[in-house]
Order: sequence, then C-alpha cells, then structure tokens
Amino acid sequence: MSTTLDAWEILQTVVQLGGFAPAAEKLNRPQSTISYAIRRLQDQLGIRLFEIQGRKAQLTEVWRALLADAEPHLSCFHQIEQRAPAVQVRAKYEHYQEYLKRIPAVRAKPVPIAIDEWAYFGGVPNSFKVVPAYAWAFHEMFRHSDIFQMGAFTFATAMMSSNRTEATLNPTGMLLKMYRDHFGVIPVEVTGNSPQPKPFYPAGGDQPAVNPGSNTYPLQ
Repeated sequence: MSTTLDAWEILQTVVQLGGFAPAAEKLNRPQSTISYAIRRLQDQLGIRLFEIQGRKAQLTEVWRALLADAEPHLSCFHQIEQRAPAVQVRAKYEHYQEYLKRIPAVRAKPVPIAIDEWAYFGGVPNSFKVVPAYAWAFHEMFRHSDIFQMGAFTFATAMMSSNRTEATLNPTGMLLKMYRDHFGVIPVEVTGNSPQPKPFYPAGGDQPAVNPGSNTYPLQ
C-alpha cells in the first residue's frame, strides 16, 4: 500500500474511533506511527486536520465533509491495491498468449511458467489485510493452471507468529493451510455472468488488458 493511501486509512480509523490510541490498537501499530502519519499528512496538505480535546481527536468540520466525499474513491483504491498481485498474474498470462501468436513452435512444445519466490507487501505483520490479495492471486493462477504450473511463495517465516514459547499460523499461513486442506492441487471452477470491472489503468507493461477474475464479480 502506498504511503499516501496508508495515511488516509489511518485518518479514517482515527476519525471512526475518536482518538490515536484506539486507532493504533485497531491497526496493530504503535501510537507513535499513527501520530507521525497524521502529522505528515497535515504537513503535506498544509492544514490542520484535528482539534485535540483531552484524549479525543475531533476532525475539523471542513475535513469531515471532505473525507465523507473521498470515502467512495478510497474504497476503489483499496480494491486496486488488493487486486495488484492478481493483476501481475493476469498480465503474465496475456504476455504468454502473445508469445503463442508470435512463436508458433511454443504451441507444439509448451513452456509452462513457474513463479519463483512471490509475495505481497500490503499490510502490517499478522494482518488479515493481505489475505484477499493472496487469495485473488491464487485464483488467477488456478484459472490458468495449464500455464502456471508452480508458484513458490517466499518468506515462509512470514506465515508464522511466534514468541519465546510458542508458534502459530498467522492469517497468511491459515490461508495457505485452507487451500491445502480443502482444494489441494485441483483447480476449482466457478462460473457466472457478471464480468469483472474494466482495468483502472491502460493496458501495457505490467497492466493487463482484462482484469483478473472470472465472470463472478464481485467474487474473484
């Protein structure tokens, strides 16, 4: 997640909960990080965002109205961020189709894709925020499993939460365990008649011409 978008999420949480401390607890971040993000956002915007009354942080009336107008757009950007890993998978699939057109010999002797060490950075440790992004990427790999025959997830230690006496699976680890327990290596086909929305950015480079996902929107 970009710094700017992250700051807006922090701002929304502070507004919803009425203070920096509860926002820090909900977002699982130090209170100093919350304070710094708000201070930096204020510096960038050149205007005061909050009126502090004791331990309560009240958003100024001007920014309360502006934030209300911005919330639908922020939701759109959050979805774009979560879609990012699946977009990369979809783009590689489209590139592969172009190779098939330009190099006919590849059809006679297919060259499958093995993704070496992939991961996604979009949240704090032990956060559920990255889980939809990972699941979206998994589904896109399964959707084109004739091409993607292996995906090596990197940072295995990132799937564990531990202290001095015990270790447990964190949200990312639980997601991978769920796929292993329920789906194994057999792709799951889901059909529908509701197409995914058009890509936000123009096609080219890492941006596919068609968004990842089947015709089951808002499901991926």
